[in-house]
Amino acid sequence: MDATLSTSEVKWQRFEYLNVKQSDGQEKRKLQLVLKETACGDILKYLMELLKTFPAHQFCASWQDEQLERLLDNLPQYHICCIHGHSENYYCSNS
Repeated sequence: MDATLSTSEVKWQRFEYLNVKQSDGQEKRKLQLVLKETACGDILKYLMELLKTFPAHQFCASWQDEQLERLLDNLPQYHICCIHGHSENYYCSNS
């Protein structure tokens, strides 16, 4: 890997589960956006690990989209369809 990738810093964020103390003193696991500041090479390694699962994710997303289209095409009159989606978005900036 290029030496500049290990020396240049990049700020980025990702969602992580963290233990958060509540007002009653108990801890609860919550999904929170966490700011990271790492070498460029570290975020590249992280993103490359995520890409390993991308083909399976893409297959499932396409299948789900196809099923939704079939459902909507055959939805009875006066019925509704509710959709709840999750996405993973990444944002990077130079230090």
